Amino acid sequence: MSKLVISNLSKIYNDGSYQTTVLNGLTFTASKSSLTAITGKSGSGKTTLLNLISGIDKPTGGEIIFNDKVINNSDSLTQFADFGFVFQFHYLISTLTIEENILIAAEIKNLPTKQARLRLHDFAAQLGINDKLKQYPFQLSGGERQRAAVIRAIINEPSLVLMDEPTGNLDQDNSIKLQELLMDLMHQQESVFIVATHDMAFAGRADQVIAL
Repeated sequence: MSKLVISNLSKIYNDGSYQTTVLNGLTFTASKSSLTAITGKSGSGKTTLLNLISGIDKPTGGEIIFNDKVINNSDSLTQFADFGFVFQFHYLISTLTIEENILIAAEIKNLPTKQARLRLHDFAAQLGINDKLKQYPFQLSGGERQRAAVIRAIINEPSLVLMDEPTGNLDQDNSIKLQELLMDLMHQQESVFIVATHDMAFAGRADQVIAL
C-alpha cells in the first residue's frame, strides 16, 4: 500500500549570515489513490517541497517516509525508480522525438516495449498530442511539451507522482482533460499524487489541500 508521510519537515537556506526559512515543521500524510494539492503564493515553498520529496534537495530537519522507508537520507537516486516527476520546465531532450523522449522512461524501468507503446498512444490520444509523437520538442507549443512531460512521468505506473504546475501552460479544455486522466490513473494504479498548483479548480478536486 503506497503511503507518503511528511513529518516535521523544515528547509532553511543559508546565504552567508542571512537565513531564509522556506518550510517549518510541515507534517501531512498522503495514502494510495489520493491527490494532495500543494497551494500557496509564489515563493511559499511549493517547488521546494517537491524537490525535497524527490531527492533533488535535502531537508534541514524532519523526515520523508515512503512505504515505511525514510528516503531523505540516501545519496542514491536509484530508490526513486518508482517515482514520476513533472516539473515546471519540461526537460525534454531536444535531439529526440517526443515518442523517443517518453519511451526512454519506459526503458529505464524495463517496461515491455509493446506495453509502453500502447500506454504512450493511449495517453497521447487522451491529451491530444497523438499526431505530435514523431516531432521534436521545438516543433511543439509549450502546452504540448508539458503534456508530453506528463506522459513521460506516468508511463511506468509509478507509485508516487510529483507534479509542479502541470496545468500551468494549458488552456481550460486541455487542463480538464489532463485532470481527468490523472484522476483515473490515481485510482487505477493506486498511486499517491502530489501536485503543486495555482489552479484552485484543480486543487478543489484533491483529497486534501496543503496551503503553504
